[in-house]
Amino acid sequence: MFKHCLTTALLAAALVTGCNGDDNPAPAASGPTAGLTLATLPAGWKYEGWAVINGTPVSTGTFTSASAADDSAPFSGATAGPPFPGEDFLQNAPSGLTFPTELQGTAAVISIEPSPDDSTAPFTLKPLTAMVPAGAADHVAYPMSNGAAVFPTGTATISGTTLTLAFTGLEPLLNGYYYEGWAIISSSPVSTGHFNVNSSGQLITHPGGVVIPNGDFTGIANLASATAIVITIEPINDPDPLPAATHILAGDVSGATASLTVGHAAALGNTFATAAGTYILATPTDGTGTPVNERSGVWFLNP
Repeated sequence: MFKHCLTTALLAAALVTGCNGDDNPAPAASGPTAGLTLATLPAGWKYEGWAVINGTPVSTGTFTSASAADDSAPFSGATAGPPFPGEDFLQNAPSGLTFPTELQGTAAVISIEPSPDDSTAPFTLKPLTAMVPAGAADHVAYPMSNGAAVFPTGTATISGTTLTLAFTGLEPLLNGYYYEGWAIISSSPVSTGHFNVNSSGQLITHPGGVVIPNGDFTGIANLASATAIVITIEPINDPDPLPAATHILAGDVSGATASLTVGHAAALGNTFATAAGTYILATPTDGTGTPVNERSGVWFLNP
């Protein structure tokens, strides 16, 4: 809950002011504001918030706008939360965890997730992260750090009808999902082959899981005419011969090579180097009364 002196109607004001010394509601200012500065995502992607509790990532929900509630609240209480991404961890704890929980000393994360998603764990794209201080107070804004510098990158090299791919930071896809390369030839996408990566970062066949020697994809007609290379995430048993909307890396071909980045216009179209954020610890969904569990929720807002 926010503070013991508040009624449900004053929850939003509590995000701004809390209570005054004589146990009466303090007057509200302009109200809380969005705590995340994030680029608009293209089709095929969503943001997701996380609290890493005892080493276990627990989702706070997916969202596309930092100025609106996220899409779920499975662990929150009965009272409506503020209109921003976040979650109270009060009930329905996953196996191995106990709710309510103490979020001091945990971690808060914002990830960029493929949609549909291959896994219930955070994806490799994490533009914002934060270690919650061991002595963190509730209702105090704490900053998040930018993580875009370690986003995946890749190179593509063309030699005749062979495309050689190499990546840094690309994670294995799970549950039948796979990567697919595409050469843009005469303005049309031409598949260069399906693949995944193993835990060592080597490219492997999909299906099969056999290491692809040198990351070479061979026998691609008209490859010398390619103007760009795009890497997509494809869903399990995908019947569509065209690229999925989830473009993760792309680059223009110049001199038979292409540098592949998330920032290319044919991928996510943003480097996320300017992503910024703050979070607070608070439990607005457990109603009013005795102030307990105040550090059992994380909300991505400015109070």
